[in-house]
Amino acid sequence: MIVYILFVSLGMVEPLLGGAWPTMYSDIGADPAVAGVISMFIAGSTILAGIVNARFLRRFGAGVVFAISVGLMGLALFGFSISSSFVVLLLLAIPLGFGVGHMDVGANSFVTAHYKPQHVNWLHGFWALGASIGPMIMAFGLVQFQTWRAGYRMVGGVHLILLVVVLALLPLWRRASAGETEAAQSEQETPGLLELSRLKGAKVGALTLFFAGGMELATGLWGSTYLVMIRGVAPYVATGWMAMFYGGLTLGRFLGGFLVMRLSDRQMVRLGQGLMLLGLLIIALPFNALLLPGLLLMGFGASPIFPNILLGTPRRFGVRYNSAMIGFQMAFAYAGISFLPPIFGLVGTTVGYAFFPLFLAVLLGGMIATSTMLYRRFPEQSK
Repeated sequence: MIVYILFVSLGMVEPLLGGAWPTMYSDIGADPAVAGVISMFIAGSTILAGIVNARFLRRFGAGVVFAISVGLMGLALFGFSISSSFVVLLLLAIPLGFGVGHMDVGANSFVTAHYKPQHVNWLHGFWALGASIGPMIMAFGLVQFQTWRAGYRMVGGVHLILLVVVLALLPLWRRASAGETEAAQSEQETPGLLELSRLKGAKVGALTLFFAGGMELATGLWGSTYLVMIRGVAPYVATGWMAMFYGGLTLGRFLGGFLVMRLSDRQMVRLGQGLMLLGLLIIALPFNALLLPGLLLMGFGASPIFPNILLGTPRRFGVRYNSAMIGFQMAFAYAGISFLPPIFGLVGTTVGYAFFPLFLAVLLGGMIATSTMLYRRFPEQSK
């Protein structure tokens, strides 16, 4: 339950900047376009944290890494709430990204190593729940206190309270890890990026999450723009319809925790990709009445990809590489999240936002191709 709660808090962080920025940029005297720079600083630190997380886990243990992560996020969020300088925000984005990266990779490594498959799916369901709560907190702060700073303070306060809880319950993680044999613990390795990339299936697994992360964020980031500018949907309606995408993502991950008891992780990934393809085809049809079910299907389809690609990591690469490989794959996922959505921003402004479904189709095709190569290299998991 503590890990689930930590993942709710992690999900709360990521949408805050988008919700605050329309009023935030004028407060700090920044250009509206520089939100992407702050996001890139956060993402860059997150990628670096994912790469080095295995070394931190091996040296300090999961409980200490979680405490450091939630503490960094809490302090950085409070820093955001009192900052009036764009440069200071960039500096604060670095510890925020480190906290996010260590929490994300550390929790995935811990749960895949110690818990059954359904818990991996539920873990990501709690992240999606947090991602739904975060904008609500920011909206509450804007309405009740007339400032974006209140939203950052409230979410930062949640993290600092969790820091106290994690520190008080450090023995829980030591007992949870006690079931590992000394031999298994001694086998844990922290190889470099070059060595990891040479492992069979490492690159295609990482590229699958690269496309999955980019497609998920591109859908959420540009979906409303496509609905309003190309399909003629009213802005407030488009915002509500995009909430259905995230609703499908959240509900799908909780339901996936039960479904994975019956299906393999490969079957879960294929089911998700099929639903995404169906949803994308429905969205591309020239009937606005079908947009809402199409977005819901897209959310349901996206829900099993992340958790079930990560779920197979210990079996594919061995327990000794589990933490390092999850960090390696998550680093690629965050790279996709960082770079693929801005690429469509360039496509939209130069060619037209009507190409949104085609752009998503290209990303989905890349995801299907790389995941197919991954499962072909591990035929024993191809049931």
